[in-house]
Amino acid sequence: MNKDQLKAMGVLNLFFQLFAMFLILCPEGLSSSELDHVSQQMGNRMAVVVISIVVVAIGLERLRKWAVMYFSLASAVSSSWLLFEAFTAVTFPVNFFYLTLAGLFLVPAVLFVRNWSHLSWGRRWFF
Repeated sequence: MNKDQLKAMGVLNLFFQLFAMFLILCPEGLSSSELDHVSQQMGNRMAVVVISIVVVAIGLERLRKWAVMYFSLASAVSSSWLLFEAFTAVTFPVNFFYLTLAGLFLVPAVLFVRNWSHLSWGRRWFF
């Protein structure tokens, strides 16, 4: 992979993560009744999660090693959680879906780590 493909993968990762967070936080859309139950503390937590996703995605788009390390750690944790769930809590036909998702979570991390030589640590503020 060249640098442009890695940058495109970082941008796609940003959109995928923001879309996934939107689906997790607001499964029925942005109706006002859905957002009425969100407390100030929960809103602050959601803001921290979204800001951290955006910062890591910008780091991936700018080909930074620290962003790849955070992204790979998050991918490994998500994948191991799905593997654990696939073998303990999910019945037979559905666990293949979980196993496939666990493998798919690791593919971008493996691609970024394999292209480690194209990445840099960054400048003064790591950007």
